[in-house]
Amino acid sequence: MKITQAIVLILAVAIDPAICLAYVDPNAGGWLFQWLFPVFVALGGAWVVFKSYLLQSIHKFWRHKKEEDND
Repeated sequence: MKITQAIVLILAVAIDPAICLAYVDPNAGGWLFQWLFPVFVALGGAWVVFKSYLLQSIHKFWRHKKEEDND
């Protein structure tokens, strides 16, 4: 079988419409959100704590540096 024939065959199979008899329950992903929400809350809380600590340390550093420069 030549490459072009294989490509034509693959395209014919891919383009052919087929009936899909599938049902996805609307709450099928509920468990995923129940696991991801606490993870995102924990990451957000850690980010807020880290950001406030980082900003405070930068502020203290610059305030200390200004006091040294003034002396």
